[in-house]
Amino acid sequence: MPKLINITKRTYSVIPNEVFSDSRLDYRSRGLLCTLVSLPDGWDFSIPGLVELVKPEDGEYKGEGKDAIRLIIQRLENLGYLERIPIRKENGAFLGYDYKINIPPILSNN
Repeated sequence: MPKLINITKRTYSVIPNEVFSDSRLDYRSRGLLCTLVSLPDGWDFSIPGLVELVKPEDGEYKGEGKDAIRLIIQRLENLGYLERIPIRKENGAFLGYDYKINIPPILSNN
């Protein structure tokens, strides 16, 4: 199962100001990034899991759906804030991805 790699989480979340001042991030992307920073290292990363995080206790859905979360994840990847790391078995079989938070973002050479 994919895991979140978050070395910044302790008992509180510290979010560098550059996350709030990066004009490339819209409010939804910034909010999801801050939510990811608040999750513990090793959290079972999944789109449905992220959707469940914003579901209120009364069960009435008011948050982002799977498609919106998927698009925001892609945007955070494109901006370098989130990195997908392939995971494989010893025999080389592909298992999925771990997701690593990068603050500051890692800028690609593309």
